[in-house]
Amino acid sequence: MKTSTHAIQTTHVGSLPRPDDLIALAARRQAGEIVDPALYEARLADAVAEVARSQQNAGISIPGDGEFGKEMGQRVNYGAWWGGRTSSPPPIAIPAAAFTPTSPGRN
Repeated sequence: MKTSTHAIQTTHVGSLPRPDDLIALAARRQAGEIVDPALYEARLADAVAEVARSQQNAGISIPGDGEFGKEMGQRVNYGAWWGGRTSSPPPIAIPAAAFTPTSPGRN
């Protein structure tokens, strides 16, 4: 764990935009085209290094990989996080009692 006594450490959590050429390679792979795995892995490693450098240049002290390991063949792919779901999940009924304060002294 990285610590500091003279600065507030900053980081980033979540997906960051991928380079167009990495998206294009992933799209080809997802379409079933044979893409040299070494080529894809090398470009992915370079893209991760680039996004980490960008975060450091922006002042982020603990950069992340931007979730580049989740292959995306298009600019926006919510299916990557929803497990390929093609429809919305069913609504969840939450009883009104769940919103009633129950702490002592709160009415």
